[in-house]
Order: sequence, then structure tokens, then C-alpha cells
Amino acid sequence: MEKDHDKKSNNQLTLFKVRDLRQKTQYKVDDAYLNGYARVCKPVATAVYNSLCRHAEFNSQKAFPSQELMAYQHNISVRAVRRAIKKLAEYNIILIERDRIKGRFTNYIYTLLDKSEWKPINQRTKTTYGEPADKITTRQKTTVVKRPTKDNKVFKDNKDKIKDNKESSNQVATIRNYFIEQCKKLKGFEPEMAFGKEGRLLKQKLKRYSVEQLKDLIDKFMRSKVGEDLGFTLSICLSAGVINQWLSGKLEKPKKPTYNGNPMRKMYGKWYVLERGEWKEFADSESKIVYI
Repeated sequence: MEKDHDKKSNNQLTLFKVRDLRQKTQYKVDDAYLNGYARVCKPVATAVYNSLCRHAEFNSQKAFPSQELMAYQHNISVRAVRRAIKKLAEYNIILIERDRIKGRFTNYIYTLLDKSEWKPINQRTKTTYGEPADKITTRQKTTVVKRPTKDNKVFKDNKDKIKDNKESSNQVATIRNYFIEQCKKLKGFEPEMAFGKEGRLLKQKLKRYSVEQLKDLIDKFMRSKVGEDLGFTLSICLSAGVINQWLSGKLEKPKKPTYNGNPMRKMYGKWYVLERGEWKEFADSESKIVYI
């Protein structure tokens, strides 16, 4: 029987090869971690701890693998690695230091502590990720930024700006709607509006002129020769040339077109003549139109 058992053992040895601990291809993990801390730190933290053990130097037990590398090794996110490092630091399993060269941060250094330094499983110190090793167990002071109150001058200034912006937006809408109504009433069409460009232009003009003044400008523009020649658009109405004519009182009314004594008007690029109370399309030559 013993001979048969020895034969089976020899056959098994020939089928596979066991680890050779004499080779420097292994790393060590504390038994204490797997006997209790792995259960409370969860699988992701255990995976990160294995990576730190793998990269730790033999004597100093310091490791500095990048978070991206550890995430790649275990197919997890960098954010999960950060949470795991924070968890290990809370139990004082590792210490975290910032490595700086000439005052500039380069990377984190993680020191693997002896199990005698670990916090008991039922006690842990909450820490902010990235704290230096000497401040792991201390609470950092934070700077409290005071929010502006009702008595704060900054708050009042911002409130006034918001109020001014609302009033300006309402005035812009009022002028724009008035221009559209006047076009419908006097010219018989609804104009196309470039809301962004004309809105900015209106805000600029409202800083110098009141709503009533701009309405007066629109009324005179609608009856002017400039509108007939260049087109009835709000951009042309608010242009510097038209406003200068309006300020100088030279925004003249155009002569009225007639044909055989009947009034005429132009719509959509075509002339129409009023005959017997009906607007009919003008079919004759424009040279026969008389302005009076």
C-alpha cells in the first residue's frame, strides 16, 4: 500500500509544479489583514492593499504606484482606488505622504505599517484623502467662506444688477414688439427679427434714450424715405445714420406714390394700387408712378 501511495505522489509531481518561494517573484501580505480587516475594508480596498504590498520596498516598506496603475491592475476606476486608500488610512494600515520636488507635488508615497500600529476593527479615524502622514489622525482646520448677507454691499450690488437686467430685458421686449406692431399696421407685413443682434443693439441704445424716445424714432422711421430705400428693419432703424437724422430733425417723410391719382404701396417687392377700394397688383411701368 505504501508503495502504491508513493507512486501516486510521484505521478502528481510530474503533472504540475508548485511555487518556488526561493525565487523573488512573490510579495507578502499580513495574515492579520486577511483574518479580519479584509472583511471590513471590502474587496476593492483589499485589492489596492495587495498592489501596495506588491510595490513596497523591502526595507522601508514604502510604495508609490500611481492610482491609475492600481486601477488598471484590478480593472476598477481611479475613484474606487481613492476610496480604498482612504479606507486603509482610516484603520492606520497605511500612511500617506505627499512627495514634493522644489515645492511642487509629484506623487503620493504610501508606507505599509506594522500590524501593531493598526487601529482595532471597531475603531477607525476618519481622514481626508491625501493628508500628510503626520496629520492622519488630526482634524484639519478649514477656512469658512462667509456668504453675502442682506447687509453686505456685494449682495446689494448684485441684487441691483439683477434688477437692472430684468428691467432692461422688459424694455427690449417692449421696443421690439412696438416695431413689429408698427410694421404690421403701417406696412402690412410682419418683419423678420435678428433677436440676438438687435437685442444687443437695443440694450446699447436704452442706455442713452428712453423707451418713449425710441418709440418716436420708430414712428418717424416708418414714415421716412430712408425706410423705403433701405428697408424696414430694426437694425437700420437703430443705426447711427438714422438716429443722427432723427436727432437733427431731418428724418423726412417720403413723398407718397400715386398712379392716376390713386394711392400706391409696395409689399414684398411688388407695387399695389388702390382702385375702387381694392388693392390690385400694379402691372404698368414704374416710370409712370408719380410722387406727390
